[in-house]
Amino acid sequence: VLVCNTTHLTTFHGETETSVNVNEISEDDLTEPEEIFSPISNPVFAFCFSLLLSLPLAAFVAYRNDSRKQTEEAVKYFWKRIRFNTESTVRRERSWALFRKHFHWQMKRGHVWLAVLIHPNGDFLDGIKRTVMLYTLLFNSFTVCTLLVGQRQQVPFLSSMLSASLVAMVLAFPIPYFTTMFLKRKIPSTMAIDLSTLVARQIILVKFLLFLFTDIDL
Repeated sequence: VLVCNTTHLTTFHGETETSVNVNEISEDDLTEPEEIFSPISNPVFAFCFSLLLSLPLAAFVAYRNDSRKQTEEAVKYFWKRIRFNTESTVRRERSWALFRKHFHWQMKRGHVWLAVLIHPNGDFLDGIKRTVMLYTLLFNSFTVCTLLVGQRQQVPFLSSMLSASLVAMVLAFPIPYFTTMFLKRKIPSTMAIDLSTLVARQIILVKFLLFLFTDIDL
């Protein structure tokens, strides 16, 4: 006699249906517009409206801050530092001093909020551009959250949480991506790095790691 002692059963199949749902504006939402656009009854609208009003002030502060940073010497030093960071990442030995330099540089260039004011002198992404990017990210995030809040997403073979994350990423990606593509600049030819050398070094490193982990001859 075969007896099953399992106290629960587990299914090993995933959902194969695709369901993407977003919130829509209905007629009921338009019946009382004074409640939607009232800062008192709708704090979300009040917050977004205050951010919109703060945009000109933030742009003015960024412009005043940039007027002291964009000099010819600063621009040259900026591109030299970009070249140094790229070369030191591949060609130099690791050290805490080098790590601190890279960390400080990345905080000044990469922090979403602080880089608006503390970005390096001569950076082509000046305060105005960074302010535009920051507010684009903010309003883009608000829009995606408004569309998806309270809705269930389903992508084949993914859980509900992963499906919601994937749909949110797809909706939130295009606008910031094209904004940054529009603001990017080409590296000056005098500061360009021979990528063939760097790529060759990376290939050698990858082969060495594969040799260590797979124990085969490459």
